[in-house]
Amino acid sequence: MRMEFKKKVLHGQTQRVGFHNKKKNGDEYWVSVSILRIKDENGILNNILEVQEDITQDKALKDQLVQAQKMEAIGTLAGGVAHDFNNLLSVIIGYSEHLLNSLDKKDQRYKIIESIGKAGHQGASLTDQLLSFSRKQVFKMKILNLNIAVLETEKMLGYLIGEDIELLTDTEPELWLVEADKGQINQILMNLSVNARDAMAEGGKIVIRTENVHIEKEYSQKLSYARPGRFVCLSIEDTGTGMDQEILSHIFDPFFTTKGVGKGTGLGLPVIYGIVKQHDGWVNVYSEPGQGSVFKVYLPASFTSEVEDTEGEAFIEKLQGNGERILLVEDEELLCEFIEQTLSENGYTVFKAKKAAEALDLYEREKGAFHIVFSDVVLPDINGIELVNRLLAKRPELKVLLSSGYLDDKSQWSVICERGFNFLMKPYSITELLTSMKEALK
Repeated sequence: MRMEFKKKVLHGQTQRVGFHNKKKNGDEYWVSVSILRIKDENGILNNILEVQEDITQDKALKDQLVQAQKMEAIGTLAGGVAHDFNNLLSVIIGYSEHLLNSLDKKDQRYKIIESIGKAGHQGASLTDQLLSFSRKQVFKMKILNLNIAVLETEKMLGYLIGEDIELLTDTEPELWLVEADKGQINQILMNLSVNARDAMAEGGKIVIRTENVHIEKEYSQKLSYARPGRFVCLSIEDTGTGMDQEILSHIFDPFFTTKGVGKGTGLGLPVIYGIVKQHDGWVNVYSEPGQGSVFKVYLPASFTSEVEDTEGEAFIEKLQGNGERILLVEDEELLCEFIEQTLSENGYTVFKAKKAAEALDLYEREKGAFHIVFSDVVLPDINGIELVNRLLAKRPELKVLLSSGYLDDKSQWSVICERGFNFLMKPYSITELLTSMKEALK
């Protein structure tokens, strides 16, 4: 190969090669070298010219693009699976809740049905993980103080990591607020802490830290995905085995794991990657073999005046309808039947259609006498937003509630937010369905 390289240069062909190197201060960098023969004053190819170019930043951008493309591909697959899976999970979760409400806890069937419901929720959790790293999930964003999230999960983490590992917290007293989904922040803490535990088979120490960070433009160029501004940094540091550069380059790849068979799904870190990206942040990882690891999660700071309160638990008795007429549009037959039954039993009058064309015909037959349209976003003919637009053109005061099991170009999430349409994420329980309906009818 080297002889072939030299031969091409000697014949006047420009050759390029890239290699990895280190500066005197220890900083690593990538170099692209171009070598070519040039003519002397007599027009003879006697001289060799070598041009070196630092391509570290270009290579980093290329690596980011490759990573993004891999995540997009697996995200497309996850979204397709989630659409159908979440329809079925809504039926499983909903009907099991319906049966539990009708049974006494002493009934021998109660525990069986309760187990069915728990299995449904576990399935929903798996779907959440897939959607988290594919960034096709609706988050319940609120203004939060991450210190509170750390303190609330600290006790649970103590049980998870075991007595041979010391858990310490170091929180910034005047921590800036962030806009985030509390459940997803808890998942980040849990996943990273469990990973840290697994890297310390013989015990060690985990430090969870929060701090305010003001990132300058010059510094942001040294960090992958970073940008200037004010951020809150949540970091989890361990004293475990650490990772080499080869492992570090794959840790956010879906299904990549260094754990033994049956001990890891390879979804934990990709899930974190997706959660943080959907929160408009990024993750940086620092690790060396034998030196432990530090995962730093950066989230944009929010300067809203106060933290939002969490919602109280809704009671079904308070969510009854008063005969409101609902135009239900859902192409999944089992789910459609469940929604119709649930709403009908709770004081609503339901008219159902499987696709947009049927819904428009039904609207005309009933002379537009509906209080609300409740439609899936993804329908067999036109999408739910287009259907809603046509109905609102006929009757602007018509209320709207949309639903979907995932987010992509078809779901037009940006349009839903822009138009201010009420939205219910699948899968959902009876309580969530009735709560969303009540809110949408206000």
